[in-house]
Amino acid sequence: MKTKLLTVLIGLSLIAIIGGAFLLFQASALTITAEVDFSPSKVDLGAPSPKEFQVTLWFSGKYKDYNVSNIDTHTILVEDILEPKGGWRNVKIVDGKLVFIVVGPALVDQVIWPKIYHMNIVEPNPNRPYKIPIMVEGQLKDGTLFEGTFYMRVLISSNPAPPPPPPP
Repeated sequence: MKTKLLTVLIGLSLIAIIGGAFLLFQASALTITAEVDFSPSKVDLGAPSPKEFQVTLWFSGKYKDYNVSNIDTHTILVEDILEPKGGWRNVKIVDGKLVFIVVGPALVDQVIWPKIYHMNIVEPNPNRPYKIPIMVEGQLKDGTLFEGTFYMRVLISSNPAPPPPPPP
């Protein structure tokens, strides 16, 4: 009888511990969606890379009550790789939108070309651009995460520039 009672108690204890762990780790941080725009919005890989891209970020829809002035500019990254050109001091707010610049060749070499290879896009198609997703993410000053995706139109001509060499 004592063995059965002990087995039941241990079983209930394990269920309580495992159930508590699931409840504890269930909470996740809120991530809000930002609208993102790149200018230029199209890249021809057969031509020289643009020197720079202007990135504009804002909140709209159900997130319109969030203000871009509350963004911690030190956390802004494009595809977890690129930070704003010249550092975070060059991030500006214009007409209620956050605006910054990223280096053009870096975006093409470190983001677009790897995505093309990862997505297995190799067919030249100069008349129909491919849409390559580019994510911008960061945090608000209160720790709330944000992310937004822009779809860059990328032309792959019949004579594209060679891809960048692999990193050392």
